[in-house]
Amino acid sequence: MLNLNNVPLFYKAPMSLYKAILVILLFLVTFTMQAQVGIGTTTPDGSAKLDVSSTNKGFLPPRMTTLQRDAITSPATGLQIYNTDKAAIETYTGTTGNWFTVGSGKGGIITNTALGVYTLYANSTGGHNTASGDSALFANTTGSFSTALGGNALNTNTTGTYNTAIGYNSDVTSAALTNATAIGNGAIVTASNAIQLGNTSVTNVNTSGTVTAGLITYPNTAGTNGQVLTTNGSSTATWTSFSTSGVPYTGATGAVNLGAHDLTVNGLTIGLGSSAVATNTAIGNGALAANTTGSSNTAIGNQALKSNTLAGFNTAIGASAMYANTTGAYNAAIGYEALRYNTTGQSNTANGYEALRSNTTGSQNTAIGNNALYVNTTGCDNIATGYMALFFNTTGNQNIANGTSTLTSNTTGNYNTANGVHALTNNTTGYSNTADGDSAMYANTTGSFSTALGGNALNTNTTGTYNTAIGYNSDVTSAALTNATAIGNGAIVTASNAIQLGNSSISSAKIQVAWTITSDKRWKSNIQNSNLGLDFISKLRPVSYFRNNDESKKLEYGFIAQELEEALNHAGVTNNGIVSKDSKGMYGVRYNDLMAPMVKAIQEQQTIIEAQQKQIDELKQLVETLIKK
Repeated sequence: MLNLNNVPLFYKAPMSLYKAILVILLFLVTFTMQAQVGIGTTTPDGSAKLDVSSTNKGFLPPRMTTLQRDAITSPATGLQIYNTDKAAIETYTGTTGNWFTVGSGKGGIITNTALGVYTLYANSTGGHNTASGDSALFANTTGSFSTALGGNALNTNTTGTYNTAIGYNSDVTSAALTNATAIGNGAIVTASNAIQLGNTSVTNVNTSGTVTAGLITYPNTAGTNGQVLTTNGSSTATWTSFSTSGVPYTGATGAVNLGAHDLTVNGLTIGLGSSAVATNTAIGNGALAANTTGSSNTAIGNQALKSNTLAGFNTAIGASAMYANTTGAYNAAIGYEALRYNTTGQSNTANGYEALRSNTTGSQNTAIGNNALYVNTTGCDNIATGYMALFFNTTGNQNIANGTSTLTSNTTGNYNTANGVHALTNNTTGYSNTADGDSAMYANTTGSFSTALGGNALNTNTTGTYNTAIGYNSDVTSAALTNATAIGNGAIVTASNAIQLGNSSISSAKIQVAWTITSDKRWKSNIQNSNLGLDFISKLRPVSYFRNNDESKKLEYGFIAQELEEALNHAGVTNNGIVSKDSKGMYGVRYNDLMAPMVKAIQEQQTIIEAQQKQIDELKQLVETLIKK
């Protein structure tokens, strides 16, 4: 046995205890000595190769930074150093980069405790943390007062404080939670001030003691059959046998028989309502409260059908639904205050929040949607489907509105049909209108007998009557035209008693047969011979041209409207229907009106030809006479 306790080398040489140990180890390795080594003792322990004993000095391993540690070439498994960056003893595990840490983790915060590989690996200033387990509190930087026990425990935490995670992969969902606790393998807590016990695979949590939640302590026994949990008002819940005192039932063996009584629970009444008519159903405080003989009624909701007395076959579902009904029958109201003020109106259907709310005596109405037919009082036979459809209708009859805000402003208008969002929205007293399409006849107020088919069709019309628009954006130029028709996408008619086919992009119009123009004498007045003839026709300039919007670029023949207007003015014909001009100043020509001047010109020309022929014949006869002489 080698005893180095009194070797002069350690007292005369100026080297540290650590260097002496290295020399000894080198000596032992070099000479393959099998003896035990004791430092500070002559009797090293038999189980130890090296036994260092001292009562006033400690063991000082190599001290270095993380960078210096990582520069060690091929470290041996079990190699131990003191990391000055982490203020920790580290032991190499044999896996590259893996050093088992016993210390305070990165940053060297002395209030931290780090035990394991990669524990508190990213810590900078966080303190008072405890991390035990591979990569426990791995990402923590400035978070403090947290505890992580288990591999990857609290791995997500960076700045969170006062958090606790116990179990492999137990963690938080956010890096900055506070006072969050996760217990169990894979337990994940999602919010601050919350506790998660176990992961999603846990199916049962048992305890043999009582459980206290907040201020209430629950018992740990099952109680007996029929008992309920009650509290004494002092934070203790106990099992208590249910009392049947005050409940009027007679010897039931199954369901409880309440006899001729309604059941009231916390102010909610369930039963038949007032007078206990067998065919009625009343559920809710005040439901069917005034009923006398009315039968086959169903009232569900606070004060539903509250005032009903004699009427039957009504259904009211919702707080205050059909509240004021007295004798009105065959009504159905579903929704808060649906048909609330109905008294004697019959056969109405209201489905939606405050649908038909103001109706009193109006009958055969159908309102589906929030506030549909809300203001209606006595109007009948109306159908409103959609939010605020026919909202302001009061006495208007036989209207149909389908879509949000359709016929919203209608008050007394009758026989209107509106299909589409905002169709006929502003109509008030106009009647017999039909509008199909988004915002069709949107601005109409008092205009009647008009038809609009297509989105925004007849959108400009307000007071005009007997107008027709078919096609998206088909419209009139004035709010008060009469008997105007626009057909086609974007077709705009500019005058009353006029028809516009298509928009300005139309380059061709076809019909299977020739147009027939009305020409009966009975349609006309102040009939005169045409004052336009050869002189007028001779001043016209026939032209050929290409129409700008004709993609086929086909050559057309005709006249220039401005030149035709000038010729008419020169002839003294200023008031005519041959040349027209729309609201945008664009000219048009009614070509069929030129037939009469052309015929007149031919007739005048024929007269001239005949006169000239007569002169020719006379001259010819004279020449023949002279020749004979």
